[in-house]
Amino acid sequence: DYISPRTHRKVQPKTVNNYGFCLKSFQKWLVEKEYVKRKHQPFQAMKKGKTGKSEKHRPYTNAQITQILGLCDPQMALFLHFLYYTFARPRREVRLLKVQDLRESTIWITQDHDKNGVGRFCDIPPHLGELIERAGLRNYPPHYYLFALGGKPGLRPVGWGYFYKKLGKHLATLGLDNQNHSQYSFKHTGNINLWLATKDLRAIQKQNGHSTMAMSETYLRGLGLLDNGNEVV
Repeated sequence: DYISPRTHRKVQPKTVNNYGFCLKSFQKWLVEKEYVKRKHQPFQAMKKGKTGKSEKHRPYTNAQITQILGLCDPQMALFLHFLYYTFARPRREVRLLKVQDLRESTIWITQDHDKNGVGRFCDIPPHLGELIERAGLRNYPPHYYLFALGGKPGLRPVGWGYFYKKLGKHLATLGLDNQNHSQYSFKHTGNINLWLATKDLRAIQKQNGHSTMAMSETYLRGLGLLDNGNEVV
């Protein structure tokens, strides 16, 4: 168990892992700025706490996604389509995308926002490309955030909880609240549909930014798509 030295209360493993991520990110910045030497990395030895399996981000059915999109304003619908097609994470990777990150056929997730801290490209599937063109996103200044205040690209991105709160209201309206659904659920449903349509593990790996195909197999298995013999269930 992890005990907070300030409150003397038990701290959940997930909270400890979040603290560890922040400390390691700060440590990486210190090394990059040459304030400390690479060998002096006290937080590198921090071990992750075991959080156990969770259905917090339970995938939606295709029918549920259609229902949710039917309640969304254009900006939120576009945001959810980005989650569904790019498999990127909502708060840092998609929310902080800029016009300049839209390439001809790919989207660049910058090193600063990529969860793995290396940066990566996501493919733009045809339908997402049509939505991007229809919204005229490429016509705005390169430094504008795609999802900004006012419902269109601008200088200030929406806040961390902006779409989260909106989604919560829509789920409650549809009676889908308290069922372990979230923004991440769009990412999971997108992965499920891509796998069922293509059985292409390399495509799953590339779009998710997984470092190995084994990681992609583990991810798909967690979604109930693979058994231990890598056959579709």
